Amino acid sequence: MSRAQILPAAWSARTVRGRFGYALNVLIDTPSGAALDVEATPARFADEVDAGRDMLARAADRFNYRPRRIAADKAYGSAAFLAFVRDQGALPHIPVIERSEQTKGKFAREAFTYHRDRDCCICPAGNMLAHRGFHRPTGVHRYTARPNDWLACSLRKQCTGGRHRGLCRMEDEDARDLARDEMRTGLFKRSMRLRRGVERLFADAKVKHGMTRLHLRGLRGAEEEFLVEAAVLNLLLLARPDHAGSRSLAGK
Repeated sequence: MSRAQILPAAWSARTVRGRFGYALNVLIDTPSGAALDVEATPARFADEVDAGRDMLARAADRFNYRPRRIAADKAYGSAAFLAFVRDQGALPHIPVIERSEQTKGKFAREAFTYHRDRDCCICPAGNMLAHRGFHRPTGVHRYTARPNDWLACSLRKQCTGGRHRGLCRMEDEDARDLARDEMRTGLFKRSMRLRRGVERLFADAKVKHGMTRLHLRGLRGAEEEFLVEAAVLNLLLLARPDHAGSRSLAGK
């Protein structure tokens, strides 16, 4: 059974009128603006993130393309994808998917200090939250305080309104920390500016080249149309008088 048979179109509500569709995923070299790889997926964020991982792996294998920084939008900010980018030897210039804002006035996760040598977390009051288990399907480590420490804590009301205090830490939390540190740098802001050129490619594909509706059926048909679209955009890019590749060719 082919991959095209396994992955049908998915319902998407990104437009005013929801519809079944496929997502155009493109790996772009931002300095040149050239599309290096294309993959069609059902219009679901999870499949799009998988496509990003596949395209980066293919580009490394086929072209030895190993960028020092990889930029993407927040949909790619999961711990697993950030770890993949880090393991590829690149810096993840990707906003991290966070839930830390949802504290309802209580202590945020950043108020707790993680100690790697003891594999525990220390709360603002100095109490220890010990490791209580690991949920493999989600990659989440669970830490909780001892009942006696929790009941006697003077900061309990500032900590949580629940019956006990627990804390979760992702298996690839180190990769999330790396991405958070990068978000504070000037290079990260530059990567976000360069990424706007990628959004222009999608806008041109939809508005100028009619990619809001496909002519071929199925995932395989979508992949063919997306591949042709990327080739056309690369040719248009090379034809521009101000393009670096055009200037080098003209000088020969």
